[in-house]
Amino acid sequence: MRSTERRFKWLSLLLGMLTGLYLAAPAFAFTPSDSPLLSAAAVSPNVMLMIDDSGSMNSIIYATGFDPTVDRTAARQCNAVIGLCLSSSAITGDTIFLSSLPTSGCSGGAYAFYNNSLTPLCLKLPDPVGSGNTRYSADYISYVVSLAINNGTRDFTTGAIPNDYRINVARNVSTALVTSNRNLRMGLATFNPATSNNPGNGGFIARSISDLSPVSGSVTQAQADTNYNALISSINGLSAVANTPLAETYYEITRYMRGMAPYYNTRRALTPARSSIAARKTTAWSSPTVCRPTTAPFRATTRWAAAACRTGTASTMTGTTSTGTGRAIRCTWTISPSSPSTSTCVPPAPTRRARAGMRWTFPGRT
Repeated sequence: MRSTERRFKWLSLLLGMLTGLYLAAPAFAFTPSDSPLLSAAAVSPNVMLMIDDSGSMNSIIYATGFDPTVDRTAARQCNAVIGLCLSSSAITGDTIFLSSLPTSGCSGGAYAFYNNSLTPLCLKLPDPVGSGNTRYSADYISYVVSLAINNGTRDFTTGAIPNDYRINVARNVSTALVTSNRNLRMGLATFNPATSNNPGNGGFIARSISDLSPVSGSVTQAQADTNYNALISSINGLSAVANTPLAETYYEITRYMRGMAPYYNTRRALTPARSSIAARKTTAWSSPTVCRPTTAPFRATTRWAAAACRTGTASTMTGTTSTGTGRAIRCTWTISPSSPSTSTCVPPAPTRRARAGMRWTFPGRT
């Protein structure tokens, strides 16, 4: 009986401690929204495109008739001597560069394969990447060689099989997606490129999320077009140069969305918005090349230097804004990479009325 009572007392004490910890938790962790969530003003979604630019994206696009689950006899390359297939070797592996295949005994850029004959089977294969850098799998080469043997095709560069590669398809699809959805705010992320002494861990934000269509009072058509063209240019500039640090890149994107510093890179990019409730109530950034307050009556009429946005260095801008009643106010905004920015707004001399000394607080940081 006493044992049961002790256990009950300990349980009561434990529950009391947990309740105390709950009540002592910081208030901000439990503060509900002060307005109905469904009645909040609509905002454009922030979309980050993550495009794979790993080396395998230089792989050829397979023909629709190719089934990778079918077991095939490996194709053999012709090891020609004075133009004759005196020996051959099986082609194996998931990554075969066209530049690694022999051409001896063939002409016109055709590749030499063995077909139970001293005369090589000469086939021209698509090389959309160029310079023999297009990647094939041994299984796909076996499929193409079987097509050549069965139907007599010798030139596969004229449309018998696809003449395209993965990253080019990804660029085209992404460009079409962006073009069809300029009402969304979009950015671009991709993998860090590998070097001779660095495997290229993680990824980076190639283009900060920005408005691709005009926004009344903050983003002009010209600015939206600039953002759109810069994003399209970044997409088209991608090439297959990296490994595949997929999880790390997703993590880098989550840090960007939360307004945190990059983990795998020293360079910083503007965040689309900080996530705190207080920040969402005040104003917004127009990024990546235009940093300015967008909430009336303190909309800046001049633009921040693009360098201040991108490098995270402190920068100051002085401009004239409107109070909303027609009276001009001179404001100086200072943005710092390490702390939220403030602004002191002073009416032009000699008029110094109630608005003198009013302060503005930014939610955004570079």
